[in-house]
Amino acid sequence: MRLWRKFWGLKFLNTKMKKLLITITLLASLTMTTSCALLVPIPWQISTVLTAGDVVLISKSGKSGTEYIAEEITSKECQWIRILHYEKPCMNKKEYLDYLIDMNCKEYGWNLIGLPECKGK
Repeated sequence: MRLWRKFWGLKFLNTKMKKLLITITLLASLTMTTSCALLVPIPWQISTVLTAGDVVLISKSGKSGTEYIAEEITSKECQWIRILHYEKPCMNKKEYLDYLIDMNCKEYGWNLIGLPECKGK
């Protein structure tokens, strides 16, 4: 897993390029986390309401409706955005702590999209 993260963790890119790549990936994948990605076609009006509901949920709690559903099913804390760090999207407290420790930071911070990062890098 660590080799995978080193290769795909984009360590060869500078911070600005990483942020740009993450932003592009996030914007490109927005439809995958909304009702537009459902296999069963639904009317655009319902899709719009579901997307608006997700926007409200995310602005209030930082989580989408599908993350809440996944948390109920798995009994773990879920954030789809972790996939950008090539990590499991759903983790228990021990797994999340191991994830942070593996980053080997002196001081941690969280960026705008909720991913942890080392401060000062």
